[in-house]
Amino acid sequence: MFAKTIKSMIMKKIFILLALAFVGGSVMAQSKDGVKFGVRAGVNLATVAISGDGITSEDKDFIKSLTSFNFGGYADIPVSGKFSIQPGLSLSGKGFKVTEMDSFEDEEEGGMVSQTMNIKTNIMYLELPLNAVFNFNGFYFGAGPYLAYGLSGKVKVESKATIGNFTMNASESESIKFGSKEDEIRAFDYGFNGLAGYKLKNGLNFNVNYGLGLGNYNNNAIGNGKTSNRVLSFMVGFSF
Repeated sequence: MFAKTIKSMIMKKIFILLALAFVGGSVMAQSKDGVKFGVRAGVNLATVAISGDGITSEDKDFIKSLTSFNFGGYADIPVSGKFSIQPGLSLSGKGFKVTEMDSFEDEEEGGMVSQTMNIKTNIMYLELPLNAVFNFNGFYFGAGPYLAYGLSGKVKVESKATIGNFTMNASESESIKFGSKEDEIRAFDYGFNGLAGYKLKNGLNFNVNYGLGLGNYNNNAIGNGKTSNRVLSFMVGFSF
């Protein structure tokens, strides 16, 4: 019951901030010309940063980037000729992949055993960014905070073992649960975005974004451990 209450409070905060962002945009639109709306979609290269007592560089080497996607809309609200505010709302896939490989001599089987295991963690977030953007001759650069809330997720484990000429494959998956228990992850995420791109005169734009997560979504961390999202995004968009 307590976890559900917390989730409800977080969702209310996100939608309140969303409402404030777009209400603010409407107010500014009445005093400034040239307000535009747009859509963007692209590819995410997602990973995580881990830290804490007992975390070694070898542990970090196991973590690999995971390919996902993003899609959403935004408003571009001019403040001056070269400066604008961009609130938005998007779906953004985050997560990471762990790859482990091992090989050893098995005397009972009489040959070399090779094992490979891939663990993929996919989490889909509803994300609310609010960026301040500087525009110059079609190029634009910006930064700002974001809030996000986990909607769904899945952990998939794929393993492969080879003994001589015999190969065995196995695969299983499990849905991620959000909450405050040890076997759940925290749904709420927050951090900062940095972006750069170029917009053509017809409204077509190309964008690179980096999301630096500051929140810790790991409930089962040991020794002051922390797991934070990191996402590099390549997007194509169009403004109306």
